Amino acid sequence: MVKFKEFAVLCLALFLFALLSCNYHEKSNKIKTVSENLSDLQNILNISKFKPQKVKFQHIYFDNSNGFLAGPSDSFIQAEMLYDKKKIDSLKNTLNKLESDSQIMNIDAFLNNWFNHQTSDKLVKVQKELIVYDDFLYNTNGNIVLLEDKILYRK
Repeated sequence: MVKFKEFAVLCLALFLFALLSCNYHEKSNKIKTVSENLSDLQNILNISKFKPQKVKFQHIYFDNSNGFLAGPSDSFIQAEMLYDKKKIDSLKNTLNKLESDSQIMNIDAFLNNWFNHQTSDKLVKVQKELIVYDDFLYNTNGNIVLLEDKILYRK
């Protein structure tokens, strides 16, 4: 009976130690970057094949590698990338020729976020005509929306 009590106390102590050392509830593991620097975006997203003229992006990184119970880190990114209108038109023409299997009709993921008011207002006005595509430009499992002169990216 004494061994069971010792085992129970040891298990409780280890559980409390793990709980206290785990930084799951702390916000210190969250790193948020908002930038308009193209080279910073290139470090996060491979934009070499379809390089924008100008960018604004938000990158949120959760570093879960610390603590007693370390886990995989998570990363989220939203980007607004400005392109030449001719380049976007050419891309749209290419998309019109492709099959529409990769299209997702849910634009809500791009609404009510950090994009500037002008972009958000444009999204709301034309949301019924917009199509959210699986990312085919940057080789990720993200999504993109094509506007007149911009590509919105989200992962």
